Amino acid sequence: MEIELEARLLQQIVKVVDSLDINTLPLFACLDRLECIGVDEHHMAMAAIEVPTSVFTGYQAASKPLYFKLDIVKDVLKLADPEETIRIVGHEDSYNGQITLGSLTRDCELDQYGSQPKIPSLAYSTRVEIPTKEFYRVAKAAAGVSDKIALYTKEKWFFMETASSQKEKVQLDHLSSKATVHRDDTDVITNFGVGYLVRLAECTTSPELNLGLGTNYPLEARFPICNEGQVTYLIAPASEHVE
Repeated sequence: MEIELEARLLQQIVKVVDSLDINTLPLFACLDRLECIGVDEHHMAMAAIEVPTSVFTGYQAASKPLYFKLDIVKDVLKLADPEETIRIVGHEDSYNGQITLGSLTRDCELDQYGSQPKIPSLAYSTRVEIPTKEFYRVAKAAAGVSDKIALYTKEKWFFMETASSQKEKVQLDHLSSKATVHRDDTDVITNFGVGYLVRLAECTTSPELNLGLGTNYPLEARFPICNEGQVTYLIAPASEHVE
């Protein structure tokens, strides 16, 4: 495989993958798009990135995903200006790769894994459009109060709220949040780990999140990336292990 793109666009991809706290950057150069799918080690969050080939200045497809060490990619990005082109090459037979920035070439050994995970196809009864800034503020504030927060709807309103039994509480003011709710006749409610919501909001430069909600369903967040691409980000309902 071979891809060439501006450093600022690669940075957007890396930022999403890094939010999962994993060690690799999985890249699958399909015929019509680049796919990058990662899952956190607790299987509580996953992200699927799709970027069409039109975004790249150079592109050669591969027959399977290749897994680059994330720290190496981040090290090269630190040396790049936003508009500079970065070239990533992966060899399927030898599991070796190169990352090139200008006159710099960084040789690297690729990690070897099996087939990449698949994003589950879920039907959501409710979708919410909310400014990323508003979502982030509540999640970040909630982190100082609780490790869980409830996301729920009542009629046409969207709510984020920590447990009411606690002496301290954080909540989203549904009247001033500018959130738009599209739903059927059923209200939904699910608890999520606050840390995962914070990392979701921090990994995107999009001004708005499109959320899919269902009672005891994973939270699905969609947002654009790399001008023409899209991210589907899933967070499982809170369990005994939350961050």
